[in-house]
Amino acid sequence: MKQELRGCGLFNSAIFAMQKEKTMKKQVLIGAPLLFAAVGILAPALAGASNNYTPACTQINNTAHVSFKVGGVDQGPSGNGLDSTTASFYVGVKVNVSVASTDSNNVTVYPGSTAAPLTFTVTNNGNAHQKYALSYVAEVNGTPSPFSGSDAFNSTGVTLSSAAIADLAPDASQTITISADTPLSQTDAQVAVYALKAQTQWLGTSTDVTADGSAKGSVIGGALCPAAGPGTADIDVVVGDGAGSDDGARDGAHSARDAYQVTAANLTIQKSSAVVYDPVNCSSYSPLTCSGAVRAIPGAVVEYTIQIANSANGTATNVTVKDAIDSSLSFYADGYASTKGIQVTSPNINGGAPLALSNGSDADQGDFNATNAGAVTVTGIQVAKDDTAYVKFRASIK
Repeated sequence: MKQELRGCGLFNSAIFAMQKEKTMKKQVLIGAPLLFAAVGILAPALAGASNNYTPACTQINNTAHVSFKVGGVDQGPSGNGLDSTTASFYVGVKVNVSVASTDSNNVTVYPGSTAAPLTFTVTNNGNAHQKYALSYVAEVNGTPSPFSGSDAFNSTGVTLSSAAIADLAPDASQTITISADTPLSQTDAQVAVYALKAQTQWLGTSTDVTADGSAKGSVIGGALCPAAGPGTADIDVVVGDGAGSDDGARDGAHSARDAYQVTAANLTIQKSSAVVYDPVNCSSYSPLTCSGAVRAIPGAVVEYTIQIANSANGTATNVTVKDAIDSSLSFYADGYASTKGIQVTSPNINGGAPLALSNGSDADQGDFNATNAGAVTVTGIQVAKDDTAYVKFRASIK
């Protein structure tokens, strides 16, 4: 509509220029085509302006002026030509809402994580202030994520940051989040897909706008159009939104999907034992000197190995190993060095090389009978995908 208003100014300028021409026929034949050609050039440029829409219910009045001569004398009142009747109309309501996820990939969550957000924007692409009712859709299993993977579980404790946007101006956007908890039972790489839907409503009401002309009475005399302004018949309501992920085109609503993806550790814990010394077949423990196979007899020394392997994408951190010594055994205090009866091998400790740990409660990662009574305890282990850590200790058979 702004195009037409600017076009009128150009029209008057063109007429003034034509009045300076010497021949009226030339004014009509040459000036008029130039006028409409100029208007035709301006219109597309203005139409390309991004959402710079004339507000709904604006009244546009347009009057043309014609000047002419008869016998070389200017005509009309005081020789100033004639004005046309006024063409008048009201700008209608263009309804157009869009919803978009602002995340660039599946949002990473972990088993047991809480209130993880999926982030969206709701944008009013129309020409009137609008209210939007907001809801979320928990997609069914198999629904593809907009990024990668497909829905395989439902989150818990799902909430919206707001149930509605009370008043959103044209061209304005508002950020909305879906927040949810991830059940502790979920496994690595599982995906949960959710959609946010925004339904247009007339400002100050709970009346949905779902089709062209829908509930026009809610516009007139309401927050959009003053009661003294246009009548119901004078206002067009046109719904122009596109189809969203979970709604159709031109239905007054729009939706978009986002997704969570679980990153979890999958640890395999194995424990093994091996006799390394017995008092019959070995003559010395340090250095270890044995002849023939060693046996699990009283006085023998057994080495226990605890293996921790991770086959999933999540890194297991703060891994703590606790192993109580059987009552038939005695912890071997000098298993790997003097007063160091525990050994740890972990990618994040000592550059991944085996490290002997002291038996007491001190600055290193292990102890015996300090953190846990009668048990070996090792802390601070970290196991990433496809990594393995080991804890070893020795005990003698009573």
